[in-house]
Amino acid sequence: MLIIAICQGQVTVTFGRPPCESLQNAKKRTYGFHPRQLEKAQRAEKSSQMDDFWKLAKQLQPTSVKCLADMLSEEKDDGFFLFDGAALLYSLDQSETSTAAVRDAALRSDLNELDAAGYIRLVLNLSSHGVDVGPLAIKYLTFPKVEAYLPFHSMKLDRLEGGTILFGSMPPSQADKYLPQALSADKPEVRNTAAMLLAFAMTEDSFKALKSPSVLQSLSADTRKQLLDFTRYSPPKPVAAPKFSREQVLKILRRMPHTKEEYDALLPEYTKYNDEQFAQHPNIKPGSKELADLIRQHIEEGEPFFGISGAKRFAESAIQTLREDDLDELREARRKSIQGVSDEALYEYFAYTQILLGVINRLDLYREFRSH
Repeated sequence: MLIIAICQGQVTVTFGRPPCESLQNAKKRTYGFHPRQLEKAQRAEKSSQMDDFWKLAKQLQPTSVKCLADMLSEEKDDGFFLFDGAALLYSLDQSETSTAAVRDAALRSDLNELDAAGYIRLVLNLSSHGVDVGPLAIKYLTFPKVEAYLPFHSMKLDRLEGGTILFGSMPPSQADKYLPQALSADKPEVRNTAAMLLAFAMTEDSFKALKSPSVLQSLSADTRKQLLDFTRYSPPKPVAAPKFSREQVLKILRRMPHTKEEYDALLPEYTKYNDEQFAQHPNIKPGSKELADLIRQHIEEGEPFFGISGAKRFAESAIQTLREDDLDELREARRKSIQGVSDEALYEYFAYTQILLGVINRLDLYREFRSH
């Protein structure tokens, strides 16, 4: 039998106790602490120990997968290990059995001990595998303090933005199932956020959930005002004739890449298209204001490849040409656009949302549940 010992960052494999026992012993030495109560030096030390624990689990594969699942199932008190162990298990195995164990552990984890952005990332991973993450999203939405800062993106992630990413990553039927529960929450910030998320959803059921006078009365005046921007009918404004046909709009939506493999496959087509566009302006100098203006115009007027945020003419064409029976596909494209916890993900989500709203207004859909 194998035993793997951790000493000063080195992982050593020897013969001895069963692997699960080795992992359990390493867990006892490593976890059982409260991250927010540690000083800087203590956090660095614990971080190193956790790195070693992860290395041990990886070296013990595939045995460690079931070991970790059992340890998470048996854990009662360590709210931080429930999250960190779940993240580790997910990194090792994404089978249906493992993702179910990860979901259960994350649901029992203590958000007081966690970075909210890290929690959202794990939930997004589960959502991408078709896991019903509604209870995990409600856990976040209703928790007292969920704000986080994303240094890489220089942005603050608040309850509404985090909720947009979480519920936006779900199939619409899932969001419509869970969000109305939060409309009756005791805390006004939860009710207000849930109402806005339902407004963003833009389905018949979400509009219906917001139509109740008792729901509207439970919201702040500011939230009620913001809701009108999404739920009240607004006649379409005159715009130029569509640049892209319905068929072209749908083709662009369907080819939008959502994985690295899809991105790499689309890159040659994009490069060719881009070269053709800029070949029409051979005298523009690199780094010049003229080039910056051309790039901006190219984004607004041209054909989008890797995202629709800022693609003004594409959005106008989509609003003018898409039909009611295209909306499910449009919502699915919006759901898939949420690829991580970032401002870029939010820009994409709301670019799709504006198109949804435009089509709904143009066709005057869900009239029964929208004010005129």
